[in-house]
Amino acid sequence: MVRAHCVRVDGEPPLALRVRLIEDAAGLLDLESEWNGLLQRSPADCPFLTWEWVTTWWSLYRRDSELHLLEARDENGQLVGLAPLKRGRKWLNGLWPVSIVEFIGHGGDVNPEYLDFVVQLERSADVLPAFADALCDDSRVDGVDLRPLAAHSAALATLRHRSSGKWHVGVLPDAACPVLSLPATYESFLSGCSRNYRKKTREAERRCARDLGARLRSSSTREELDRDMASLVQLHRKRWTGRSSAFRTPEYIEFHRRVSQLFLSRGWTRMFSLEGAAGVVASLYCYCYNKVYYYYQSGRDPEFSRNRVGLVLMHMAVREAIREGAVSFDFLRGHEPYKYHWARDHRLNLRVVCWRSAALALAHRLHGLVGAVGARLPGGPV
Repeated sequence: MVRAHCVRVDGEPPLALRVRLIEDAAGLLDLESEWNGLLQRSPADCPFLTWEWVTTWWSLYRRDSELHLLEARDENGQLVGLAPLKRGRKWLNGLWPVSIVEFIGHGGDVNPEYLDFVVQLERSADVLPAFADALCDDSRVDGVDLRPLAAHSAALATLRHRSSGKWHVGVLPDAACPVLSLPATYESFLSGCSRNYRKKTREAERRCARDLGARLRSSSTREELDRDMASLVQLHRKRWTGRSSAFRTPEYIEFHRRVSQLFLSRGWTRMFSLEGAAGVVASLYCYCYNKVYYYYQSGRDPEFSRNRVGLVLMHMAVREAIREGAVSFDFLRGHEPYKYHWARDHRLNLRVVCWRSAALALAHRLHGLVGAVGARLPGGPV
């Protein structure tokens, strides 16, 4: 599908916009040289929308989905918009097979955050309506289920406006991500912490150094990262003993092995290890992207719980983030109590569901909205 789209802005002559639907993996791979440059010019800029993350997810988790990637180029052929989407057949309420469009990245056991349309800021007024129209006008699409959509996304208002009278739109909360705002200096961070926190972390750091000979190390080579990722997997499993969904499947482990290496080559991976005479006793896997630290996974050896190795490593990581000039530490989704030892704020994700017909919208509501889309065809509902 190729569509010409013209928009008049502030009385100026119409701006030509060319929207194309890309349905083959080769088209996705061909965008490598342009994708991240556009992302950096977009308000949606985050690691989970990088070309590296999207293409790695697609290679491992696409299953029976089809690519539904929308591309927008201006009158000079410059890339000004991307809608990283996929299309799949699913069962609604166990009764109707429907064609649903979702973000690439949603589904499987890898959880990204803040997904969105990637649009050059100055062109959002014409690109976002063009993408919304392309979705609404595609007769093959019964519904659009966008999650997790960043709550600040301008796409939400556009989808509501452009689908008015055509589609039935619902908006739900999806997840809250705890966030710690970082000051300019480590001394300022400490002064903002409670006396109890300062005392507890100092004692734990001394104990780790004295009893374990522990020191902080960050993976700096591909070989180190491979070894440290293997340690993380082992320590996470040891810590949670089957109670965590992370690192359970070969796809999950392979995804993070690939992404961490790709991100390392871009300078974005932060794999921290607390290492001593007993080897690695705690691991913390983060990304540092656009002055934001993103906490992804961690693990620690329960044998050293009395040394508070998890607390020590997290504190050291915050110190490193401040040293690097990061402005915030994002703990991503989840309300685990340990995150709120540090986080004082949160960022929100939404779920936006659009249905072509009132009957489909009603069926979705009757099921209670969340979780209404069931198992994929041809296996049927579960």
